[in-house]
Amino acid sequence: MKERLTREFSETLSALQSLQRLAAKSEKEVVERTRANSGMGKGLGRGRNQYQERGEQLIQLESPVQSQTMVELDEEANLQMLREREQALHQIEGDIVAVNQIFKDLAVLVHDQGAVIDSIEAHIDSTHEDVQRGTQQLHQARDYQNKSRQKICCLVSFCVLFLLFLFLVIWLSN
Repeated sequence: MKERLTREFSETLSALQSLQRLAAKSEKEVVERTRANSGMGKGLGRGRNQYQERGEQLIQLESPVQSQTMVELDEEANLQMLREREQALHQIEGDIVAVNQIFKDLAVLVHDQGAVIDSIEAHIDSTHEDVQRGTQQLHQARDYQNKSRQKICCLVSFCVLFLLFLFLVIWLSN
């Protein structure tokens, strides 16, 4: 039973760790895509080209100051969203590390409890054997007591008969 519990705990811990790695990886991918779309990081040139194309379209509809302001506001919003996602990602990573540490501590506790349970089981087995030996000794003592009682009764009866015989011999000889 202990081995089954240990195996199931290890399997659950492995599954949790793999899910944690997968969640962290997908969150990092989202941050990278957001960076690329916002013009930061690896996709810096491409993001600016998109905004330039939008800007050209906006220039045709609006004045250059308004389109520049809208592009800046859009970039600022994207940067703020990116910062929030990064902060959330760091928080998730910290939580994952904390949960992982909790599972490791729990594994240590389970292992220690397993040793305690094994010790208790060994004491129970030892106690069972001692009780069986004690029961055998009690039966043997009862048998010895019965035999001793019979021998004492026989000896007392023999002594009484001998004294009676001796008394009769002395009384008849007078």
